[in-house]
This record gives sequence, structure tokens and C-alpha cells, in this order.
Amino acid sequence: MPLLLFAWPDEEAERNRAEIGIPYLGSLIITHSLTGTFPALTDFPADERPPVAVVFWTFRVMVGLGFLMMAVAFWGVWRHWRGRLFEDGVFLRLLPWMIPSGFLAVLAGWFTTEIGRQPWLVYGLFRTADGVSDIQAHQVVTSLTGFAVVYTVIFGAGLYYVAMLLRRGIVYAESEAPRAPDQMQQAKRPLSAVDVQVDADDRTRGG
Repeated sequence: MPLLLFAWPDEEAERNRAEIGIPYLGSLIITHSLTGTFPALTDFPADERPPVAVVFWTFRVMVGLGFLMMAVAFWGVWRHWRGRLFEDGVFLRLLPWMIPSGFLAVLAGWFTTEIGRQPWLVYGLFRTADGVSDIQAHQVVTSLTGFAVVYTVIFGAGLYYVAMLLRRGIVYAESEAPRAPDQMQQAKRPLSAVDVQVDADDRTRGG
């Protein structure tokens, strides 16, 4: 079985269109054999199949972002080895766009898992329809709205604070000359913009 890199799933015709795949790789990954076989989706009743297109694409988004993150990481290691890690260029411009990649990959994987196991909560034993709680629609809307508001405020405040620190930039000491031990400063705490002076006696005691 090939590993499909691209295709356009046609659920009505029960086939993929415009397939682009790597021969035998699907069998090798799943069965550890180039000639191994495994059940196709069409081997299952139509009412026991998940929505194909969503699962197909979210899985590839997850895997694609994973390979992209690894590629950027190896690119950074190579630039560090060449002594060019902090030189301006495409690499540094790409990094801000990679910030949400981990979250998006996890979200795509969650979509793949939760939608891909439909219509079952426990395969062959317990359907999703049988596990629905007896909760009114307005209760769901109220709790969901509450969560959305709280998390919007929390994340909004956090992003605003981080943006303020980034706009402020690095704050250097008045003098870059080496300091005596009793004048050293403790390393800044995460997300802290305030320098903390450390007493020499505390430093001697390991504080």
C-alpha cells in the first residue's frame, strides 16, 4: 500500500482523486512489511466511517508541521555551527511565523483523533450518540461563552505584556564593566522586567 502525500477524497465514489503517494511506504509503516496489507475504509459499513476529508487533511497538516518544525530546528543548528545564528535573513524572519506551529500541530492531531474515531467512543462497544449527556443547549452555550471570555482575557493580557517587553527591548546596565561579586545581579525571572540586586552574603550562602 502506498503512503498518500496528496489526494482529494471523494466519499460518494469511495475513492481518492489526484493521488500522489510513495509506493509500499504505507505498508511498511503500518505492517513493517513492503507487501503487508490492512483493511481499507470501504471494508467497514458506511455508518461506521468517520468524515474522511477532515481526518485526511488534519493528519497531513499535523505531520507537515512536524517536519517543518524539525527542518527549521536543523536549519538553526546549522546556522549556529556556522556562526550565523543571529545574522539577519530569511531564517530570523521565519521564526516568528513558527511560534504557533506547535499549537496548530497539536490541534490538528486532536481533530484527527477525535473525528477519526467517530461514530465510536469505545470502538465496537459504545457509540458517541449513546454517550451524549442530558444537558440543555443553553447550558452548553453559557459555559462555552464563559470559558471563551476568561481565556480571551488571560491570553490577551499575557500577549499584551509580552508585546510590551518586546517593544521595550533589552535594557542594559549603566556600565558594562565587570562587577565585584557584591555588585552582581541575579538573572531575571521569566517575563520579569525588573532587575533584582543580590546581597553578597546571600550569594556566599548560595541564596
